[in-house]
Amino acid sequence: MLVAIAGAVGALALAAPAFADVTAGVPGSGGGNSATGSAGSVQVGGGNTSGTSIGSAQLGGAPDLSAGTSQSTPAGGSAGGNTAASVAGGSNSADHSIGTVQSGGVSSGTSASASTSEESASVSAPATVGSGDDNTAGTSVGTVQVGGGNTSSGSAGTVQSGPVTATPTVNLAGPILALSDSLPVTVGGTGGNDASGSAGTVQIGGGNGSSGSAGTVQVGGSSGSTAAGTSPAAPAVPATTPSTGSTGGVLGAQHTAGAQTAPKGSGVLGAAARVLPYTGLALLGFVVLGLALLLSGGALIGRARTT
Repeated sequence: MLVAIAGAVGALALAAPAFADVTAGVPGSGGGNSATGSAGSVQVGGGNTSGTSIGSAQLGGAPDLSAGTSQSTPAGGSAGGNTAASVAGGSNSADHSIGTVQSGGVSSGTSASASTSEESASVSAPATVGSGDDNTAGTSVGTVQVGGGNTSSGSAGTVQSGPVTATPTVNLAGPILALSDSLPVTVGGTGGNDASGSAGTVQIGGGNGSSGSAGTVQVGGSSGSTAAGTSPAAPAVPATTPSTGSTGGVLGAQHTAGAQTAPKGSGVLGAAARVLPYTGLALLGFVVLGLALLLSGGALIGRARTT
């Protein structure tokens, strides 16, 4: 989703006439657009500022866009779908920068449904990237900022995104099975992203900071839970006896050397007692969904053959 947004806004910058500025206001976006001493600037919405910059594309807000379809099926049922997207208003600032792409928070939602005289099914997947906070790029080169709350100062090759949230939901109703489940997922923490004096920085989520670094990838805290409010259980962590030194791992991960005490239980029973972090209740909804779709598909095929 983030790559598609960046590509779409970047395409606007490439489409701008050379050494010309294009601005377009959107009602209700708040604030005007300003491109002083700049070349090749594209500004959509409001609250966008580009001062002494080259090749800036700024999206400060956009009205809701939606498209949908609905049709009847030969078996007397119906099917349809809908897609909607919007961009939250916010202030984008690109001063003394080159090749800057900035966008406010992006919200999108896709849904689909199908029904017969006895069964119905629907799926929805709303998602949000960031909010309507401000994006700032000062004296930077090659900056992409989506979602607000992002700051890039004196940096090169920076990609920043606000927190990403999604809540896929499934609803099934029929004589054999009825199911309603959702799986909220959040990637990112609180606060904004800051990249100062850095090169090749990728920051996703929030609460990330990079100063004087090169080749840095940072992802804010992530979480996932089921509709019942439970979260995947964490694995049991054996006690360790730390030593005086540690070894560095990928992306700053550390491993502490030293003796480890064996976890309680061994063999198959001991392994079953320890819960892996990405299995269990969080996957139950998808397993049930697969079985329900399989049964519903068989029922529809049988109905079509009899008619």
